[in-house]
Amino acid sequence: MDTDFGKPAKYMHKIEKAPFWGARKLIRVSAEVSGVVINENGQALDESDRPIPGLYCVGNLGGPFYGGNDYPFHQTGLSLGRCYTFGMIAAKHALGAL
Repeated sequence: MDTDFGKPAKYMHKIEKAPFWGARKLIRVSAEVSGVVINENGQALDESDRPIPGLYCVGNLGGPFYGGNDYPFHQTGLSLGRCYTFGMIAAKHALGAL
């Protein structure tokens, strides 16, 4: 058992033969592609599709916009466009301007 990270013993394997290699990986989330179901104002919806008062989700967090695991990496700026557009819509709605 790896007590530092809680990994069970069945996943622990001793590495004895060289060469030894390592790679530094920085983990980040560049996009959330499923998201919380929202309405046209960017309001988060509950399980009955009713707006949750005061809760808005913009950009890729407001979904579903993509069909699953088909996030289009070849379309630069698509995520930012959704952030700007739904951010403005949500802000105007929250301020009563829509």
